[in-house]
Amino acid sequence: MPHWFNNQRVARSISIDPILIILDNDVIGIVCCVVFSAASHDPTTAPIGQTPVLQLRFHSGDLELHFCTPVCTKLIMVESNHMWLTYFTRKSFLKILKDIGNEGSNCIRMEASIVEVEGLDVKSCGYHWVFNEDLQEFNLRTMQAEIHLLGTTSFLAIEDEAQ
Repeated sequence: MPHWFNNQRVARSISIDPILIILDNDVIGIVCCVVFSAASHDPTTAPIGQTPVLQLRFHSGDLELHFCTPVCTKLIMVESNHMWLTYFTRKSFLKILKDIGNEGSNCIRMEASIVEVEGLDVKSCGYHWVFNEDLQEFNLRTMQAEIHLLGTTSFLAIEDEAQ
């Protein structure tokens, strides 16, 4: 897991204290990370129509919300760790909190799992709050890299949707 994830755990779940995103308008989103391992995998042996799915659940009490993404096992040919990152804007994360009935400052739980296939296991997970300053630093680094590469590479632009 990247070192800049200051909230991480060697487990498949982690508690998130949402008070920061609720109270601090400089928080513009959250990046969630899941590290999973893959045993040696031969994609030709997987049952037809069976695609592994990485599931990220947020829950508080009895209410939960989950997001799923397929894992392309054709790209996993060696036994190693793999990383999955996803970003939620401030607005979308506040909606998640509302949908699971947690608009207060109570902790919620983020849990990762892989379903529909054997041989893929979640090793760790974490999150990182994204601040306005992070975007400024990212944009500065991107501009410096573009100058050094003389514009030969394209970069992903991230903008705060609130502005």
